[in-house]
Amino acid sequence: MRSVSKVTPASGELVQKDSNRAVLAVNSANGGSQDGLLKPRFRAPNSLIFRFYLFLEGRLWTTFISALTVFALFGDDLRVAVFAMSWDTFFDSVSLLALLAFTTELVVFTIAKPKYFRSFYFYLDILATVTMISDIGFIWNTILEAAFASGTTGNSQEAIDAIQASRVGTKSSRIVRIVRLVRLVRVVKLYKVSNRDNAEDISTENPSLVGKKLSEKTMQRVIAVVLSMLIFVQLFDVGMWTSEAPHGTYGLNHLHFRFQRFKANMEAYGDNFTQYLEDTTFGFKSEIEFYTRGIEGGRLLYFRLHGATDEENAELIQIAKETVWYRWPEEHDVPYMARTSANSDYEPIVEIKSSETQVREELRESEFETSYAVECYEKMMDTLDESNTTCSSYAYFDIRAEVKLAAGLNIIQTIFVMIVLTFGSLMISADAEQLVIRPIERMVRSVQELAENPMGTKNAALPMETTDDDDETVLLQNTIAKIGQLLQIGFGEAGSEIIAKNMSNNAGIEPMCDGVKMEAVFGFCDIRNFTDTTECLQEKVMVYVNRVGAIVHEATHSWYGAANKNIGDAFLLVWKMNDTKRHVDAGNMCDNALVAFLKTMIDLKRENGPGGCLNAYKDHPAIRKRFGENNFEIRLGMGLHIGWAIEGAIGSHYKIDASYLSPNVNMASRLEAATKQFRTPLLLSEDFFDALSSKARKRCRKIDRVTVKGSIQPMGLFTCDIVDFPDTFGEPQYDGKRRLMFDFEGPEMDFIQSSLPENFLSNFSDAVAAYCSGDWAAAKRMLDNVLVEKPGDGPTLSLLSVMEEFDYESPSNWKGYRELTEK
Repeated sequence: MRSVSKVTPASGELVQKDSNRAVLAVNSANGGSQDGLLKPRFRAPNSLIFRFYLFLEGRLWTTFISALTVFALFGDDLRVAVFAMSWDTFFDSVSLLALLAFTTELVVFTIAKPKYFRSFYFYLDILATVTMISDIGFIWNTILEAAFASGTTGNSQEAIDAIQASRVGTKSSRIVRIVRLVRLVRVVKLYKVSNRDNAEDISTENPSLVGKKLSEKTMQRVIAVVLSMLIFVQLFDVGMWTSEAPHGTYGLNHLHFRFQRFKANMEAYGDNFTQYLEDTTFGFKSEIEFYTRGIEGGRLLYFRLHGATDEENAELIQIAKETVWYRWPEEHDVPYMARTSANSDYEPIVEIKSSETQVREELRESEFETSYAVECYEKMMDTLDESNTTCSSYAYFDIRAEVKLAAGLNIIQTIFVMIVLTFGSLMISADAEQLVIRPIERMVRSVQELAENPMGTKNAALPMETTDDDDETVLLQNTIAKIGQLLQIGFGEAGSEIIAKNMSNNAGIEPMCDGVKMEAVFGFCDIRNFTDTTECLQEKVMVYVNRVGAIVHEATHSWYGAANKNIGDAFLLVWKMNDTKRHVDAGNMCDNALVAFLKTMIDLKRENGPGGCLNAYKDHPAIRKRFGENNFEIRLGMGLHIGWAIEGAIGSHYKIDASYLSPNVNMASRLEAATKQFRTPLLLSEDFFDALSSKARKRCRKIDRVTVKGSIQPMGLFTCDIVDFPDTFGEPQYDGKRRLMFDFEGPEMDFIQSSLPENFLSNFSDAVAAYCSGDWAAAKRMLDNVLVEKPGDGPTLSLLSVMEEFDYESPSNWKGYRELTEK
């Protein structure tokens, strides 16, 4: 199949310009070379042969070669069946042009086209090109005459000419039968040309390499089987190895013998040939009349008898002309009648020619058949004279009807073979397409999508539902889909680059690669009382952790985050800044992280309640014994921080984890640990708070200013209060197909903070400001008022306990912040 192969991006691609010119564009940006699937067989892309090759692959040449191929398939048969002999020169010229075009294409493709030389289509193209010679009359006839000219030495020139013509006619008829069948390989050339445009537009469907190979191999097998069957079945026909006597052979032998006897007795008439012809005893006229009437409805065109002079043979021909077959008028049932004299009222079935030259001028070589007789007889005897081999007579017979019928049948046969090749290929490849190619292409597509966007196809290649009738390809396809999902789940967002690099790399697995510096929001969650719970639940603790993890992960992924690490009772969550794949900017990503954690707390509260997936743990005997009746509730501590980190693989070739290394990740963990001191489920760093939108910042409050262990840089700590818990919160909303960002001034935020006193946030903010400035007495008064408004407020109690240690007077070295004593 003539095709334009797809080239890897590193090496180049064949593109179509101006609809008729193929150009090889080499991508050298990455140091690529012409080592792709379409690398020419020569090293000079600007050479004349290369430009000529591109021209041959273009649309103009494709159209031209398509027309010549159709002509090569049907032209010779149409010439014989429809057109007069005067058209032969035109058909020979076009056939010669086709031979030159096919030869040129064959030579150029052999030099330039990759994987063409010695391929399946290379040999078929050679065969199709060589058989074009049989369609060029003046070349083909010369070849046949030269091939069968030997083996007739010792005879007169007349005998040699007759025998040679007969041999050429008899033996060449067998060759032509084979050549006509072999010519059917041109159907393959038409198939290649017709599929060239589809192959050039390969980027539309982008089939897999195995799919293309299997389709091509299937077509090759169908072509080989059909053509082999047509050719070799003919070889097993007896008619290929035996020859029937030509028209009128028996009658010509009789005439040949009788005329020699006739000439031997002509001396009695004084060599008066005309008088002797009328003799009833030895006369020859009746022999001619009988022979002419017996030639199957009048197919005789011309004859020449041994021993007759030109004048005598002309007289014999005239007798035959007066005894030809004539057609009856249409009202008669019989097709023809014999006349003993010419009658202009009726149409002769065939016109006997006056000379051999007239036969050859008016009929093609293939339209008449030659019969001959070469035996010499002893004078006045019926026995052969074996010492003399110079006697020869011959006759020409009209076979135009058979030739036209054969040409018409050849056209039908060619069309039939084209139909068989087309539908045979489709039918044979249909099952392979459905059972092998399509499943493989789906698997390849899944792998390619996984390599291009490791985290973008998590739901695109779900396993198919299987039945007992499914074959191994369905099982393999499902297995690849599951492996892909396990890779995505196992490596997570941090491992996307590792997956992409190794899936697109043809070399071995290389999990250890350089990390990538990136900016992200890091969230850390920890399950409270986990040690006690593990002792109570034992082996059931895995399901317990996974149920909590499902709540955390679902909320995170709902708001553009990604789960990274699951460390026993803790979860590391990540929101990448400037997420170009999902078109979320940095400010909105911080809002998303805050919404996700608020949603996590609300969903956890709901699942702890009646009917929730976590409610049953309250009734677990060991839980009730350890925590008391109805005193158990699953709670989380959470911290959010923003900063840089190195994303990559951590470990060795034995085991790796895709994660993040940075002090900012540790900061998120310390914030989560500090939630216990501040008696609040959520802590936000000052950097994270500053990155929030103005609407989101209004919903948060500053609760302290501290330095954490391992850092001397003071930072503010913030939280966001949830006072009222709705059934649902933070469900993604859409405007058509566009995802809407969460509205921090909307009804959902109003609801969860609806029970806060009207001036609670401003009053608490004033108290924290007094605390940081060192006016702890004023801070205590204001915090006491806050407790009246919101009894049991954790951050308020935490600040009061800190000031209580110093009797509500700030230390002399107070700098407006304190050091956290725990990680």
